[in-house]
Amino acid sequence: MVRQQMQRITAEIVRVGLDVGLLARGGLSRGRLYHEGRVVVGEAMVDAYRLERCVAKQARVAVSPRIPDNEGVFVDVDGTRCLDFFTELMISAEDAHGDALAWARAKRAYIDETVETLTKGGRHKEAAKWRNFRDWLCSKVRNSWPGGSLEY
Repeated sequence: MVRQQMQRITAEIVRVGLDVGLLARGGLSRGRLYHEGRVVVGEAMVDAYRLERCVAKQARVAVSPRIPDNEGVFVDVDGTRCLDFFTELMISAEDAHGDALAWARAKRAYIDETVETLTKGGRHKEAAKWRNFRDWLCSKVRNSWPGGSLEY
């Protein structure tokens, strides 16, 4: 139940970010947290921050070794354990826009324009992050969404 909530929350953040032109990355851990008003501290926060800053590096959510493997975690091409939020992302897009596949195709077009603009501006590192997310999204749609393809 917690894993599915994390997938749903992550998907919503990623979808809203994409809708306004932003990529999101993060870290997911578990452990003790201490709350005082609007301040949160603890081992899980430090671990999640480290994962986001040092491990994620792309538009993805790196998962701590403190969280066991299950169907909600996949190993990316570089060996990083990541949260798999794709299905929840498409459900979120369907709920917000009425047609998840049309939304994903529009995002593909937007990402392609963004990559071109960044590349022309010499911002190759940023362009690579957008390309990486585009490739992940296209692969997931092609392999996991009925009738899905984002290819032109």
